[in-house]
Amino acid sequence: KYIALKAPVLSPSTLKGYKALQKHAYGSISSMTLSEATGAALQAWVSEYSADHSPKAVRNAYALLSASVKMFERSVDMTATLPQLTPPKLYTPTDEDVKNLLTYISGTELEKAVILAALGTLRRGEGCALLFDDIVGNTVTVNKSMVELSGGGTTVKAPKTPQSVRTITLPPEAIKRL
Repeated sequence: KYIALKAPVLSPSTLKGYKALQKHAYGSISSMTLSEATGAALQAWVSEYSADHSPKAVRNAYALLSASVKMFERSVDMTATLPQLTPPKLYTPTDEDVKNLLTYISGTELEKAVILAALGTLRRGEGCALLFDDIVGNTVTVNKSMVELSGGGTTVKAPKTPQSVRTITLPPEAIKRL
């Protein structure tokens, strides 16, 4: 019911994620009534779910469960100890890495995506929604994103946050390649 009530104000990707969690995450507690939902039962589910899911996945599933229960019954104890987040092991490509990649994919469709991601810091959905009209001179205006719909297909919508609307200046050679 929580997902249905929130659906009109959620992004398609958030809605898709919520539905996946609803279907797969709550096995051992899905048939539990609110009166049976104790701190111990919640902790048992968290521990069970943590066995084969990342700490981030557990936190996301817990957040949806907690928000859903709190919307309808604030008196339920939703406290549980969640697994510690593990810092991601990120690799930032060097300028040489990017140059080698661009040389390797030069002239392909993939080149455009790499230029937008590496030099313009565009996310995948922003790059997919980009139009020729969004490029003026050496600047690219980012003001929309293409997202997948839960039933299939895609739609173009405004970014999730106002901070995502921005204008980026790219080198003339990058604009020429685009």
